[in-house]
Order: sequence, then structure tokens, then C-alpha cells
Amino acid sequence: MPEDSCRNGEPPIRESARGRTPAHPPLLRAWIGALALIAAATGVLFATHHGLSGPHDQFDLRIYFAAMHWWGDGNALYAYGKYDPVMGILGFTYPPFAAMLMSPMALLGWRTVQVLTIASILAAAAVTVHLVLAERFHIARRRLLPVVAGVTVASFLLLPIRQTLQFGQVNLFLAVLVLFDVLVLTRRGSRLAGVGVGLAMAIKIVPGIFLLYLVLARQWRAAITGAVTCAAAWLLTAVAMPGSSWEYFTSLLWDTRRVGILASPSNQSVDGLLARIVAPDQPGKLLFLAAVLIVALPAAQRIRAAVASGDTLAAVTITGLLGVLLSPVSWLHHCVWVLPAVVVIAHRVVTGARRFPAIDGGVLGVLHDSAARRAALRLGGVIALGLTGLAVFVTDTRDLLNLPMANLADLSAAEILGCSLQVLWMLAAVFLLPVLPNRAPDRRPSTDPLAAAAR
Repeated sequence: MPEDSCRNGEPPIRESARGRTPAHPPLLRAWIGALALIAAATGVLFATHHGLSGPHDQFDLRIYFAAMHWWGDGNALYAYGKYDPVMGILGFTYPPFAAMLMSPMALLGWRTVQVLTIASILAAAAVTVHLVLAERFHIARRRLLPVVAGVTVASFLLLPIRQTLQFGQVNLFLAVLVLFDVLVLTRRGSRLAGVGVGLAMAIKIVPGIFLLYLVLARQWRAAITGAVTCAAAWLLTAVAMPGSSWEYFTSLLWDTRRVGILASPSNQSVDGLLARIVAPDQPGKLLFLAAVLIVALPAAQRIRAAVASGDTLAAVTITGLLGVLLSPVSWLHHCVWVLPAVVVIAHRVVTGARRFPAIDGGVLGVLHDSAARRAALRLGGVIALGLTGLAVFVTDTRDLLNLPMANLADLSAAEILGCSLQVLWMLAAVFLLPVLPNRAPDRRPSTDPLAAAAR
């Protein structure tokens, strides 16, 4: 029978000169990629038009924009305030280094800033998805672009990602800095390792929690580089903006009243949970410190265990969730580390589910095999963690449960629970997020374009 004859009724496959099936032609791959990007952009823009921008209308971005124009007109940066009917007067709350980075807004119109910010947030979401998917799943290069595009669109179903777009926030930019630093630069021993963590910390302080990760991972040079990068950025702004720097670091940094109501159901930190419990009083410093230690010490052990197992993504994700929990104020749009947590859980579910069909006897075999039964229970726990996470981070539970945004002094126990579903889930995830067992770090040269940029 000739070589090119059909086998089993299937069309013949011609082998290339190297004996492998030829890849899709470059032009076809380009068209597939272009169509995937168009579909992703169309989906995101459609969703944005029908609610992703929501009632928030880039409220935080409007504060940044107005504060930069106010400052550019010769006024004191931190004297700017914008009225919010629920939270009161809100102003610019980031360190002076962030103001330096945002200062070009004073030269641009609102629409230009809005378009650039929305496009940058979409790009940051895609980069975040790319980094975490490439870390957890083996995806053929020809499928990578459509998969990343599809998952990026789906990621905007999560409240933290959706609200980052709604408010025009910076959270995904900080996540990209940290993930690229840890998953690419630090892993490959780049001399720039630690710079991303340092810059993220200089912009918003809370990402300084990743210095803890670098120390627990014994990435000493990267930890020092991160600390020095942050210090250098702050010293630069202290020279350029001495008055604003002094005001921020000596008083404003410690004033949580400037960012809104601590007990608000939008505040999904441990301190926010405590504030709702003791409202209308404020949680004492000793109570907050005790809660921080109760959460941080065992969480550090989990991060160390994930590092020892070689599971960098789980270690970084736990660290990111821990940073959200320990910050005095963590609005829902700060919780972007839920996205990599969902990827970690999805990978565990997929890989765990593949094991059971091979067990003799099917379901009965699992019931009679103690090891398989334990594995099934663990997998069931991971599935429950994932489903509850989707339930509380896709649906706006505040609206669903008709929870108050103000007058929080008389909350019932059920209402406190309803206001705190996200913080409780993140607490559970810090201690229950699955970690890959004894995964040897991959030190092979990468063909990933993002990784190649670090060489």
C-alpha cells in the first residue's frame, strides 16, 4: 500500500524532512493569534460596557489624576481630597515615589489617561495569567496565545480583577512586578533579581511581604537587592520631595482613617474583620498584633514548606494572600492573589482527577483502597476550597446579602460573617492551598519570551 494512502479512513499525514508532523504555517498561526486577541479584547470591552466599569467609574484613577493636577498646580500633594458619600474624604495615599511615577498624568487629559490605564490593566492581567499558567501547566506554544487570552477574559469574573479595572487601580501592575521578579529573574539568578519586589514595595509598601518570601527561600542577594531598591527609590523622592516625604512617613503612613472606614465590608484584612467584631470601637494595637502573629507564624511555615518542596508558585501565592490579610486595610481589589490561587487549585484538581480512572474497580476500588480513599478526600477538600473561592470572589456577596456599607456598629453575628467571607476564604487558602510534593526546580533554559528577557 502506498505510503500516502489513507489509514483507518483518515487523511494521509506527510512527514517533514526531520520525520515530524510540520507545525502550522507561520501565517496561519499569526491569524489564529490575531483572532484570539480580537476575541479577548472584544469580550473584555463588552463586559466592561455592561458592568465591568460598574458604578465605580475608575474612582481611584480619578483621585490619582486629580491629585497629580492639584500637585502640579503647586499645592501640597497630600492635601488633596475627593468626597465619597460612603467613605468620606479620600485623598492620595501612596508613598511619594508612586506620585513621581504618576506625575505625567498632570500633562495629559482625562480620556487619554483613562484609555492608557484600562489598556495597561488588560495587558497586566494577560501577563499575570501567562506567568502563572506557564508555571503550572505545560501548554503547547501554538495554543498558548488563545489559552492566555481566554483565561484572561475569564479572570475578570473575579471581583479583585474586575474591581481593579472598575477603580483604575494599580494592583495588577504590582503583581506583575513581583511575579516576573520571583518566577523569572530570581529563579535564573539574574543580577536584577529583587528589583521588582523593591519597586512594588516602593510604590505601595504592602508588597514588602515578598521580602519575607525571599528570606524564607534563602534568596539573600535578591532580598538585599529588593530592600536597597526600595530604599533608593524612597531616598530619591526624599531629595526631590522632602516635605511630602517627611509628612508621609512620619504621620500619614500610620493614619488608616485617610483610606476609608476600617470596618467596611470591602476591607478584607484581618484588621477589618476585627474592626467589624468590635465596632463601633477600633481594634487595639495589641489585639491586632496578636492576630498578626497567630496568622503570620504558621503561614511562614507553609511558605517555607512550599519553598522546600520546590513549588515556587504556591509559596508566592501564599505570601501574596498573607500580605493582603496582614495589611490594616485591604479592599477587595487588593486581593489579586486570588487569581494565582485559583490556578494552583485548578491544576491540583486536574492532576488529581487523572489518577482515579486508573484504579482498579472504579469508585468501589477507591472505597476499598485506603491510600486512594485518603487521596480522594484530599482532592475533595481542594475542590471545595476552589468552589467556595469562586462563590465568594465571583459574586458580590455584599449586594447579594444586602450588607450595609455604613452604620456598622450594630451588625449581627451573621452579618459580620457575611461581611467577612473573602477574608475567611483567604485565611483558609493560606493554610490549605495545595503544594506540589517534592517538585525539583526546573533549571533548563526557557524558550518563553518573558523568561528570555531576563537573560
